[in-house]
Parts: sequence; C-alpha cells; structure tokens
Amino acid sequence: MKISEVIIETVWKNDYSVDFLAIRRGDQIGHACCTLDGRRMRLEDIKVYDNHRRVKLPGLLRHLCFLGIFSCRRNFRKNGVGTKLLRQVQEKARAIGVEEVCGDITRSDLTNWLVSWYEQQGFLVLDSEEGDSDNIAKKIIWRVTCMLPERKEETK
Repeated sequence: MKISEVIIETVWKNDYSVDFLAIRRGDQIGHACCTLDGRRMRLEDIKVYDNHRRVKLPGLLRHLCFLGIFSCRRNFRKNGVGTKLLRQVQEKARAIGVEEVCGDITRSDLTNWLVSWYEQQGFLVLDSEEGDSDNIAKKIIWRVTCMLPERKEETK
C-alpha cells in the first residue's frame, strides 16, 4: 500500500470534538478522535484498522473467505497510516491555536513499540500520576511550540 493513497478527512462533530478519518479508495481504514478543552487538544483515540476490507475475489476463493477457511482481509497497520493521522492532528492543533496535544496510553495498549512511536512523533511520554485511573500506564504530551518531525516520503 502506498501512503500517498491515503487521505485524511477532518470532521468537526461540534465546537469541541473533531475526528480525523483515514480514507483509502473510499474506505475508512483508521481514525483519530480528539476533544478540545480550552487551549488543549486531547487525543481520545487513534486507531488503524486491521482486517478491515474484504478483498474482491472470484468464485471458489470468495466462497472460502465466506466460510473463514481463507483470509481475505487486508491489514493496514505498519504502513504509515497512524503517523499520517497523528501528523494531521498535530497540524490542526497548530492551525487552531492549541498549545498542547495530550493523551493516555492504557495498560492494555502499552508496548515498547508504541512508546517509541509517540517519541518519534515528538511527544513526551511520561509515567502516569497518582490519582489517574488504574488503567492508565503512560501520559503523552506534544507541545505545539515543538517542531514536527521531518516527513519521510514512504513508498509502501
């Protein structure tokens, strides 16, 4: 998959809630959901779908897919879609005058890879604080005054 095939649509649900939708060939393959609280944008959720879209196959292969014998879905993860979504969140935050983007990494989502990915995108990754939900493992913060990481042209 070429990351250039993915477009990010920004959808304002109301004055304080905005979604970013990753679209490829007319299908939504990921999203980022944010809320605004004064000069802060909170990243509530970011997800790139795996096993999203059924591949169109002829005859017997389509039948095997229907029966679950043969996998016919595409995994969109690890192709730069999440990075493109997060970059759009950062650019929108800067454009509307937000001072920081923040969020949480839950214990169930916590991996070294995810922590490293947020750091590569310019986020500070901090330990959770006393009083946070038991489900919160780390906090992420990106201050708008920080430079965005350089874009890499991807050809996946």
